[in-house]
Amino acid sequence: MQLITFFWGLCTLKTAPQDLPASSFLLGLVLPVYFATSLVVAMLQWPVSTAILAALLDTALLTMLTRLLLWVRLLSGRFLQTLTALAGSGALLAVLAVPLVLWQQQAGAAADGIAALPSALLLLWTGWNVVVVGHILRHALSTLLALGIGLAAVYAYISFQLMRILFPN
Repeated sequence: MQLITFFWGLCTLKTAPQDLPASSFLLGLVLPVYFATSLVVAMLQWPVSTAILAALLDTALLTMLTRLLLWVRLLSGRFLQTLTALAGSGALLAVLAVPLVLWQQQAGAAADGIAALPSALLLLWTGWNVVVVGHILRHALSTLLALGIGLAAVYAYISFQLMRILFPN
């Protein structure tokens, strides 16, 4: 419960990744949860086999881009805390996205104009996600929040484009 509270603090911009211990054990607990929540969200869009590949790609991309950003800034020592923070907050935000995605699918199937509300909420959720990732990157890279958000937006764009190209609906 304490971890969930910490990750919620990240999602509300009240805690920072450096408040986590640099622990491979903790990362080993959190990263599979991130993968699992990514898998659940992916299974709402694709068949199970495709969803597994999409969740693996998502988890690998998060890991690789985090490693790359920290390496470029010569801050590789912050990798465990940063990836743990990104995976934990990402898992929590994914859990919050599931009802919105289901609602959007149900409203879209009804085709009566009400689909705009869940779509707007998903757009707000995406913005929130980018701000949270930006907040974590700001602390990890010792930079401005605006730059962290910009890097998070680039990450989101890369991730979205890869998913769209590799796993079209």
